[in-house]
Amino acid sequence: MVIQCPACKSRYRTNNFSPGQSAARVKCPKCSEIFFFSPEDNSTESSTKQPVSAILIVDDARFFREILTELLAPLQLELITVATAGDALKMLEKRDFHLVLVDLNLPDMNGLELMRKIRSIDSRKQPKLLAMSGAYRKEDCETDAIRAGADGFLNKSFKPEELQQRIKAMLDQ
Repeated sequence: MVIQCPACKSRYRTNNFSPGQSAARVKCPKCSEIFFFSPEDNSTESSTKQPVSAILIVDDARFFREILTELLAPLQLELITVATAGDALKMLEKRDFHLVLVDLNLPDMNGLELMRKIRSIDSRKQPKLLAMSGAYRKEDCETDAIRAGADGFLNKSFKPEELQQRIKAMLDQ
């Protein structure tokens, strides 16, 4: 079976899918992007499935990016992860996303600046923005994030079902 990385568009052959397997977590050998692939998605038959929502996860902590992809896997979303604000802006130039999860503490630019830049981009479709931070300082973090353009704020000490519910709600709006 030939699969394609949604981030770098590299195509490669794999035989790692067993009959009846619904989806798998794949790491692109070229760009190291982690994404979920379903053999059903690779079918050439026409499908009546609704388009999958694309989510960009921006967090410098590889561990947290992996946790988010695992927690969001049951929602069957297209998940793209990047480690820096610069990489996020490059990815947003290439394609549209329905939602961007933004860590407020990034190494190259803080998340508030990134959200302001995203909101200033003239694109066909502005993504929803969910700001996230582990360094919660009362209402200041949430207020600053909303002022910077976030549609919501979530402390990183969330419960998995809370994250899933928040993502579903933001994508349904």
